[in-house]
Amino acid sequence: MEKILIVDDDKDIQIALSEIIKTEGYEAIVAGDGRKALKEIRTHAPDLVLLDLKLPGMDGMEVLEEIKKIDSDIVVIMLTGYGGIKSAVQAMRLGAFDYLTKPFAYKEIVLTIKKAVQVRYFNKATKSSSNSDKGIDITKITGESSQIKEVLSKVEMVAPTNMTVIIQGES
Repeated sequence: MEKILIVDDDKDIQIALSEIIKTEGYEAIVAGDGRKALKEIRTHAPDLVLLDLKLPGMDGMEVLEEIKKIDSDIVVIMLTGYGGIKSAVQAMRLGAFDYLTKPFAYKEIVLTIKKAVQVRYFNKATKSSSNSDKGIDITKITGESSQIKEVLSKVEMVAPTNMTVIIQGES
């Protein structure tokens, strides 16, 4: 079960997000400020963090920077009631996965969480496969169908980049 840390000083938001997270089958951990959040990250190693921009003590951007120092693979979704392009761009540059403004719709937050969890899972799988001695030689993948040829051409196109890609389709 994936662990999701909610970092928000508003108790009502904590409760609402906790309920959403539990309903969707995830474990919810709550912190009311940045220092507690960093402690929870070190203690519980969550898969995902829902991080408010405005917090007492450390603001969300500072917390985001510290989270990425602790574990660069933790997926962070920024939440704010004070949305602005400048802060959204800054959050993305610091490594945030997404940036949502309050109030957000139930479906919006659930969809964003599900995407973020998939990215976390994919990144872990990619990292573990790249750390293993068994590499996949793309030249050994064969197939005559137009679909496999299309997939292989796309793989060759993105292979030299540092871009994360998910290929989905029928098996």
